[in-house]
Amino acid sequence: MRGKDKKAHSPSSPGAGLPDVVCEGPGTPYDPHRSPQEQESSCTHLYERSSAGQPRNAYRVSVTVVWGATWRGSGGAGGPLAPISRSTSYALPVAEAQALVTD
Repeated sequence: MRGKDKKAHSPSSPGAGLPDVVCEGPGTPYDPHRSPQEQESSCTHLYERSSAGQPRNAYRVSVTVVWGATWRGSGGAGGPLAPISRSTSYALPVAEAQALVTD
């Protein structure tokens, strides 16, 4: 039997009623040799406001990863397997810094 796996998609909720983010494909792995500014990928959410004022001063973030796979046997039979998903949620405090530039 031969199998092929692939990540179908990763829906996530950034919290506070913000729109969900759905990422297709396997995503971009974290690279410890790159700066935080270079870690951005095609599936990134930018918080434009601090989490001050949110319950416990943090956004409640939920992330789900959905995996799909197909299989094919030596006799030619095969097909998709049922998707498997794993979810987690966590508190994400977001700080904000403001600056005034004068000449």
